Amino acid sequence: MTDVFTDPSTATGDQWKPKTHLGRLVMFTVDRMSEEITTDFGPATPIICSQIVVLDGEDPGAVFDDAFVFGAGMIPQLKPSAGGGKVLGRIGQREAKPGKSGAWFIDVPTDADKDLARQWIAAKAQPVAAPAGNPFD
Repeated sequence: MTDVFTDPSTATGDQWKPKTHLGRLVMFTVDRMSEEITTDFGPATPIICSQIVVLDGEDPGAVFDDAFVFGAGMIPQLKPSAGGGKVLGRIGQREAKPGKSGAWFIDVPTDADKDLARQWIAAKAQPVAAPAGNPFD
């Protein structure tokens, strides 16, 4: 018999890393803040994005579902959009201080970037059929 339960220690969601997408145009659909979790680097409280889409570069159209986003630079940029808001921008990295890595951030998109994102959204939009009959009968 197949077990219907998932081990709570099993990670779910896709792995998205900013260093893999440096300079790329990325659209985040921001879900919520996570509870604090334990990582290899210690405790962290990531943002959970229901979807992250890479819109250009080597893997245009790559989609990451239910992905965690970490980082002191990116979390404050994403947090105000929690609840399903979309954040669009290019992934950047600040200059590193000695002994540290530079903070990741989301750079403001250009009008051309916004146009590309709108095209992707329009291409993925699913038509919604009107319900049959009068719902008030």
